[in-house]
Amino acid sequence: VRKLSDDNADVRVVACGGDGTVKWVISELTMVGCLRVPIGVIPFGTGNDFSRAMGWGASPPNPLIGPNLSALRARIETIVESEAGPLDTWICEIKVADSGGCFK
Repeated sequence: VRKLSDDNADVRVVACGGDGTVKWVISELTMVGCLRVPIGVIPFGTGNDFSRAMGWGASPPNPLIGPNLSALRARIETIVESEAGPLDTWICEIKVADSGGCFK
């Protein structure tokens, strides 16, 4: 992914999973310096909060397995044709007090 993005290729990453998978994909892309690679999601998780909040829905295409995987292909085409937009990421650090609480 990094090589392709360094070469200015039109690269998109599709995360197939839930919120944990999306977080992992973003973390991995960040670690290798691919901060501007667009990410699409096909939700296969339990909550799928990120996918739902982004307007991609909370469940995978149905039926997923059909004639020529038509629903899956349509979802991937939608991701490829979508306009990319920026997302903020951040790191939160929580320090636990000696008493076990989070606040002093």
